[in-house]
Amino acid sequence: MQEAEKLYRILIADDEAAIVGALKMLLRVEGFEVDTVRSPRMALESIAVREYETLLLDLNYADDLTSGREGIELLQAIRELDRQDRKSTRLNSS
Repeated sequence: MQEAEKLYRILIADDEAAIVGALKMLLRVEGFEVDTVRSPRMALESIAVREYETLLLDLNYADDLTSGREGIELLQAIRELDRQDRKSTRLNSS
């Protein structure tokens, strides 16, 4: 019997429901396992309990729509938690 193939796990962190929904649908159709969160705090909580191969992170959250400060702080916190190589993509809501 062959061992079950491990699903590639992706975390999407974005507060825009339409963006999250579209990305989640597209990635699942391609065979990825996708988790979603709506805030930097929730992203850190998810990362603490699960391992992700890729993180798709929004820079601009509802508290600070233009500077990207929250997203940059999230990325810095993730790097402090886990020094492993991760593929990170910045999503910028307009």
